[in-house]
Amino acid sequence: MTSNTNDMKTISLLFIIYLFIYSVFGDETERMSVDDGGSVTLHANLTELQTDDVIVWRFRGVRIARINRETNNSDPVYEPDERFTDRLKMNPQTADLTITDITSQHTGLYHLEIDGVISPNSFSVIVFSAKNKTERVSVNDGDSVTLHTRLTDIPTDRLTDIPTDDVIAWRFNGSRIARINRETINSDPVYDPDERFTDRLKMNPQTADLTITDITSELTGLYQLEIDGVISPNSFSVRVKWRERYSRDGEDVRSPKGPSSGVIAGICVPLLLLVIAAVVGVVIYRCRKMRHRDSRDEEESTEMQKCKRNGDASNG
Repeated sequence: MTSNTNDMKTISLLFIIYLFIYSVFGDETERMSVDDGGSVTLHANLTELQTDDVIVWRFRGVRIARINRETNNSDPVYEPDERFTDRLKMNPQTADLTITDITSQHTGLYHLEIDGVISPNSFSVIVFSAKNKTERVSVNDGDSVTLHTRLTDIPTDRLTDIPTDDVIAWRFNGSRIARINRETINSDPVYDPDERFTDRLKMNPQTADLTITDITSELTGLYQLEIDGVISPNSFSVRVKWRERYSRDGEDVRSPKGPSSGVIAGICVPLLLLVIAAVVGVVIYRCRKMRHRDSRDEEESTEMQKCKRNGDASNG
């Protein structure tokens, strides 16, 4: 009975010490990003391992690998999880965990556990697709386009795919335009004040996908995803193609490249009529002038003939 009491006191003391350390140093989450198909090593940072330790790695709270030093055989044991089949390697000496041929389904939070106590140190791993680093997107003026975060191949109902303490942002040509701060209770998207994007952005709170509606040519450019200050190697080069848009009755409702055909016609037709009127006026003026000149010449000729007759009559 005394032995059990002493054991309980020891466990309680260890728990109090753990709480003290946790409160002083806090929860240290190391954020790591890796390309799809690559490898990553999570370091246990244990300076000294006891011979009776049971060391466990957990992914999203689920145990995936362990070493039991209480047994003579301290080889790592890997849990039957299809996501990690032939991908895990736990170092028997350091307890470091290496994940090879990593995919986006391995995005999430990894914890180290020693003798049933979760270490305050954790790893937030984000896996980006290594394919098509810069995706070229072509969209018509006035249409909508959605830029996906590429934390793909993961069901959208698993909210733990994006660690809950991440700050996720979208940038356009280097300037931030939208963000979600999962460190706060309210993780609603926040849109930066940019007149070009007013009432045009919609960021999905679960997937962080960004939708741009009623897009215009001035929104052509490079869009990048940023997670906790780390720019994703994947980006989107968006090109907006202009097209003339009409309302249902056929009237031109917008023409971002310049005046509409109706406006052009309204300007050109009066000018053309004015030119025609000017030409007609010139022709009429010239015709009248020629008639006046011919009439004057005819009068002068008649007058000369009269003078000549009068002269001849005088001489006779």
